Amino acid sequence: IENAFKMPYLPPVGDWSDLAVHVPGPDGSSSLYVACTSLHEALKMDTLWWYDGSGNWYATRLRDAVQAPALAVAVHPTDANTVYVGTTLGAWGGTFHPPAGGNNPGWDWVEYGNGLPEGAVQDLAFYREPATGAPTMLLLRAALQSRGVWEVDLLAPCDERTYLRAHPLDTRRRS
Repeated sequence: IENAFKMPYLPPVGDWSDLAVHVPGPDGSSSLYVACTSLHEALKMDTLWWYDGSGNWYATRLRDAVQAPALAVAVHPTDANTVYVGTTLGAWGGTFHPPAGGNNPGWDWVEYGNGLPEGAVQDLAFYREPATGAPTMLLLRAALQSRGVWEVDLLAPCDERTYLRAHPLDTRRRS
């Protein structure tokens, strides 16, 4: 499995921890991501897989960037080529490069710390304000094990900070 990049099935080794639709298909043939927790060292199985909607599974090579179980996955709501993954060692951001000219798809992975405390990211979710139309606020929320829910506004100009929300009305964005 170490050199396998494209497979007709998701490898049975590893536990599924999360699933995120990448691009919904009109006939149910959606592309999607599956996060896996297992890291069987002998098999060198990847921890995030992408399904193309046509019967093929691709390793995203997230394991090459971070050797940690993937616990959560979320696709950016307005840019399907951006995916975020929560692992036991923090959050990672990936840029998807669709397959072209017979090539396999590819991903560029970077650590997405942005003020997050070091810890296991158990869940990822997006919040848009307003919910429809062009958003004025787009929050990526990360639930960290034993450390609360942290969020970053992806539309804020030059505000490269992550905030801890204390209660529903607390935006933590004022002096």
